[in-house]
Amino acid sequence: MGPTLARRLSILCDPDSLEEQPESSGAVYFTGWAKIKGRKVMVIAADPDPLSEPADLSFSSSRYVKALQQADSAASPVVFLHDSPAPYKSGRTAFQGAGVELMMGKNGVGRQYFEIARLSGRVPLVCAVFGNMAQAQAFPTVMCDGMVMLENSSISVARPDAVAEMLNEKVSYKDLGGARIHSRLIADCDQVVSNEDDALAWVRNFLSYLPSHKDESPPLLNVTPRNPDVPGISEIIPSRLNRPFDVRQVIASVVDENQFLELGHDFAGEIVTGFSRIRGRVAGIAANNPKVNGGIFFPETCLKLIRFIKLCNAFNLPIVFLADTPGFMIGKDVEKRGIVSAGAALFTAIAKTRVPRLCIVLRRAYTAGLYAMSGSGFLPLAIYALPGASIAVYGPEAVARFMDRLDLPPDQKKGILRKMEKESRLEFLVEQGFLNGIIEPDQVRETIAGFLSKEMDGGI
Repeated sequence: MGPTLARRLSILCDPDSLEEQPESSGAVYFTGWAKIKGRKVMVIAADPDPLSEPADLSFSSSRYVKALQQADSAASPVVFLHDSPAPYKSGRTAFQGAGVELMMGKNGVGRQYFEIARLSGRVPLVCAVFGNMAQAQAFPTVMCDGMVMLENSSISVARPDAVAEMLNEKVSYKDLGGARIHSRLIADCDQVVSNEDDALAWVRNFLSYLPSHKDESPPLLNVTPRNPDVPGISEIIPSRLNRPFDVRQVIASVVDENQFLELGHDFAGEIVTGFSRIRGRVAGIAANNPKVNGGIFFPETCLKLIRFIKLCNAFNLPIVFLADTPGFMIGKDVEKRGIVSAGAALFTAIAKTRVPRLCIVLRRAYTAGLYAMSGSGFLPLAIYALPGASIAVYGPEAVARFMDRLDLPPDQKKGILRKMEKESRLEFLVEQGFLNGIIEPDQVRETIAGFLSKEMDGGI
């Protein structure tokens, strides 16, 4: 083991907990058991320091596959530390010139992919990417449940020299698949960091919110208070329906202090997703963010939310939806990008969850936007709204425009408006059984805590 990998493992793992698998000579990967915050995990890590002898790639791949199978048998999480292939004396990496055995052998690269895919949704898979991952090494990175990348790292199907040779294009690793591409445009990287310590801390934090396997409940920690320096929700949310605000402040006012790990931070900012603790209990939070694009749904918004819902559902995390959205974007551009199919896929993901869901309307929820936040018809355990929230087919400004264009007598228009106003009153919605209740802003944290306490004590 080279000094770079030794240092990474010392930061990632609990002290004196590392147990390397035997017969490691000639392998390009470290594989072994360790503990992270007291929990047993399998670690598969590339050793980026120069090799002292030629690598045995067939043995290395078999060792990789065996580690995955052991994690499956033990029902333990897997942590991957990905880095550029280690060079030998010639400067060539171990993977350059790899033979057909690595491609087609029963324990070759294809088997690695197969075993990772089999583990997906059964045990948590999380990775940190430190170098340039291309060709065979690219795919395992994005098959994980969570990923953090260094700013100067990359993930791509081909190396720049292959692109130059085959397509006559001069590109860099950053051009092909730099960290910002994967965090902002593709949504498979959850966080980009500037140094290795932060990346390894992120991995430890990510795992702390999840159970070891799909048949366990999320870990319960000691109760901590909310951050006293964060304003209350009534101070954060504007009374005007279309005025933007950052929903991250609302989340910070609800969760235990410093107990929110945002996932997909740089992608589709109109929805905020992440793991949280509220009175020590874990929940996934999905919140519309009016600060970005008004909190409206685009195809990318749906993609981000689907991925998050599936992750929570796989590992028994109840989901709290904080709704403040005018609905789905309209127009030729989003239709060509598949807004209808993306929305349908989102509805399917919500409907297929088996974990408890709670919907709280912060300020507005119109048309299918309410459905996209696990609202009416999607059988959440409860739907609440804050005072003054607007839940309707159309927002008041849209209604006014429609009414202006209607060729009807004034009295008839007034009658239609009175009916619409009555049916949009929160009290009417409660009377009709469409809402479970109206809660004050300072009751949101306790409402969520009660929901989590009831569901998690009773088992999920």
